[in-house]
Amino acid sequence: MDKDYLISKDKYEKFQNIIKIKDLYIHYNNCNVFYTSEDKSSVVLIGDVIDCRDPNKTPENILNEIIELNSLEKLLEYAKYLLGRYVLLNYKNSGKIEVLPDANCTVPINYYKDDKTFVVSSSTFIISDIFDLPISKESLKIKSKADNQHPLPYNKTMFDDIKVIIPNHYLKLDSMEMIRFYPNQNIKENSFDFVLNETIKIMDKVIAKVAKDHKLSIPITAGIDSRTILALFKDHSGRIPLYTFYNKGEMDSWDIKVPKTIATKFGLTHYTFERVPISSKKVDKLKVLLGYQENERILENAYTLSQSELSEHSFLSGDIIPIVKSNFGKNLPENFATLSYFITKTHNYSRENKYYISEWMRDVENHYNVSKFDLFFWEYRTGRWFPKNADNYDVFSDPFYLFNCRYLIELWISISREDRMNKSFHKEIIKSKWPELLEISVNPGKKTQETLFSNQYAYYLGSFLKYQIKRFK
Repeated sequence: MDKDYLISKDKYEKFQNIIKIKDLYIHYNNCNVFYTSEDKSSVVLIGDVIDCRDPNKTPENILNEIIELNSLEKLLEYAKYLLGRYVLLNYKNSGKIEVLPDANCTVPINYYKDDKTFVVSSSTFIISDIFDLPISKESLKIKSKADNQHPLPYNKTMFDDIKVIIPNHYLKLDSMEMIRFYPNQNIKENSFDFVLNETIKIMDKVIAKVAKDHKLSIPITAGIDSRTILALFKDHSGRIPLYTFYNKGEMDSWDIKVPKTIATKFGLTHYTFERVPISSKKVDKLKVLLGYQENERILENAYTLSQSELSEHSFLSGDIIPIVKSNFGKNLPENFATLSYFITKTHNYSRENKYYISEWMRDVENHYNVSKFDLFFWEYRTGRWFPKNADNYDVFSDPFYLFNCRYLIELWISISREDRMNKSFHKEIIKSKWPELLEISVNPGKKTQETLFSNQYAYYLGSFLKYQIKRFK
């Protein structure tokens, strides 16, 4: 997905397209941009959206409904039903301007301000290039204390003066502040069955539209996430190819054998693609464009797909839905949601990382009855880790994130963590949509590991132990 944009009060000529909304310039290249204006307000949509309540609405329909909303609260309520990858700019003549992200910030909102001007962009590279900003020594230090794939904490980027919006926040443009808007009240607890049925109902409507409009493929392994995607697409599976990556000499892994078994049993098309290496020279060029948040494995996967028979297909990702598993919190009491525990989940060993995670803890101090475990998984794992991965995939491929919708995520975390642990939400979806898929074992090579950490206290202690072992390696 091309998602490069720049919002500023000054005009920059490096972009293919420029539109002016009031006193702001919206710069972009090939991404979709829609906008509408009335006397007292303007709304700009950058990216691609579906209204999960009515997937047949066009982006123009959506903007015409948004511009009639007369408060930020109503806008936020409306936006939670939008599924897709987008940035929404809400401009009022009163001077109030808000920039809203999608549910997981997959189109980044990076922002910079100095004494003279401000800019907002999907890319830290674009901002740093305009203002000749140096790489942050602090960010380099944080990055050096973790594996390359891990993201920076909280709202930090590789540049000291550029910040990024994280989920459940919006950018207040006049003051250039990141403002939390969720959770702003106690949430109602919903039953497991209600949320399951509502998720399936929403997915059935969305999938009918997506399958009609897109050429799709499904990456599949031995795991449960990809199997859930396949089950949801049962009615369309005959024309959606499956594929699995492998490294040379590893054709005998469970991640190859299980998908082959599924494809054979149900008469599905399945490809296996040996990963095509990317030269270090090419990676070095890409890392600058990616804001020094490159992930070589993901770049390699995306590049391999771009060289395959499925190069023209969007692939359906199982990302985001793992939040319903309560991976970080399981069924632990809320007082276990401590700073020291969350630091273990960052896999970062720098003192600076601790400072920024403590900043996040202050940000969620008044979190109502929403679990900090869920908020951290949403705002860090799917809010920082996942968008970074999406940036890397976008270089060579075209992912479609089926679950990138706030309404779905709010539903999932409204189930008690106890209920989420006692039942597998993923397996219940599969039972409802395509139960025969469960006749084939899920993750057969990981049964011992899953059994060992199925107990929440063993998992909790294991997180600290793993962190300390890796820290002193």
